This record gives sequence, structure tokens and C-alpha cells, in this order.
Amino acid sequence: MQFTESVAALRCVPMFAALDNKTLKRLAFSASYVTLHAGELLFSEGDPSDSVYVVDTGELEVIANARGHPIVVARLGRYQLVGEMGILRNRARSATMRAITEVKLLRVDADIFLSLVTTNAEAALAVMRDLSEKLAASTASLQRLGAAHADDAGAETSR
Repeated sequence: MQFTESVAALRCVPMFAALDNKTLKRLAFSASYVTLHAGELLFSEGDPSDSVYVVDTGELEVIANARGHPIVVARLGRYQLVGEMGILRNRARSATMRAITEVKLLRVDADIFLSLVTTNAEAALAVMRDLSEKLAASTASLQRLGAAHADDAGAETSR
């Protein structure tokens, strides 16, 4: 991916959209390009949190381990930020990310991402909003799973 394409992709990410050109170009210059084929893992639960990713094209699924069973809890696509939770929590990856389609991503090292959110109030607020949206989506997904489980249990009881 060309430098100008990296800048353009980063500008479309809500948390980076308000950054000044100098900061955005510095971020793009420090980013590297990653391509995954459908079915490939970006990272696995428990891996070190060493970077964040911006999805340029394609779609990923977030897979959590629930009582030893993998469950898809979210799907992430174009211009979404991936992997920031582990960086912000200073913890290992909390879920597995798998490509659903071919995926092209921009990889930003953890130190650069942390520097950005600790020195730029707009970026920090955008990360908080993004995490709030992801939490709300995960909560809704869990509620649907709980309702489906309750329906299945009710059907088993009535037999």
C-alpha cells in the first residue's frame, strides 16, 4: 500500500479523522501493511498485545471462548479499529480475530498508538466512544445468545 493510500485510509477512521495532517502522516509513516486470507487468524486469545490494526478492506470476526466453546461475538469491517483493548488494558489479547474474507489492514505499534491517545484529547475521546459502541454491541449479542439459550431450554423442558 502506498503512503498516500495509508493516509487516506487512516483519515476515514473516526478516531483519526480529526487529527491534523502532520500527526496523520506520522501515523501513516509508522504503520505497516498486513494481508490475511479468509480463515487466517490475525491474533489469538492470550497473544501479546503489541499493536492495533485498522481494517482497510474485508471483514473479521471476533471469537470469544465461552466455557470452552468458541463463540462469534462481533464482526468488524472497513475503517474499524482492532486490538486496542489489550493495549489500553496492558493485557494479553482477550479474543481471537479471524478473517472472514481477504482482509487488508494497517498495523500500528502499541507505543505509537498509546502516544497518540495520551497526547491527543480528540483521539482519546474517539477511542472511548468506539469502545463504548463495541461494549454495547457485545452486550446485545450476549443478550441474544441468552435468549436463544432460554428458548432452547424451554423447548427441551416441554418435550
